[in-house]
Amino acid sequence: MSTPSTPTRPGKKKRFVVLRHVLPNDTHFDLMIEAGERLATWRCPNEPETAGGDGMHCRKIGEHRQIYLDYEGPVSGHRGNVYRHDRGSCSIEVQNDDAWELTFHGRRLKGRYALTRLDPDRQSWSLREV
Repeated sequence: MSTPSTPTRPGKKKRFVVLRHVLPNDTHFDLMIEAGERLATWRCPNEPETAGGDGMHCRKIGEHRQIYLDYEGPVSGHRGNVYRHDRGSCSIEVQNDDAWELTFHGRRLKGRYALTRLDPDRQSWSLREV
């Protein structure tokens, strides 16, 4: 399910969380940002704060329930465990189908970042520090 392309008022504060998702054969990080009543979610191979200016390939995955802003523990259906890596607020400057520009105010994830869609399937994105 894609995030609605309804423009967000520039600078509006939203909550975010980064969860370390541990599976038997994989560990990745889920970046989750409030988007209405759900959380827009990107699966990142490494900690999002390490994206730097060159960027990091991320995969947009299905929206999640807001319970994940505070939840740590097992994921239903034997889909591993999640642990909070970071949390905080972010200011969304741009939000549309192809790009999000945000300023994060977390413990680890801080500063301006851009999420940019890379392909028409809407799932391949780049996260980079700007």
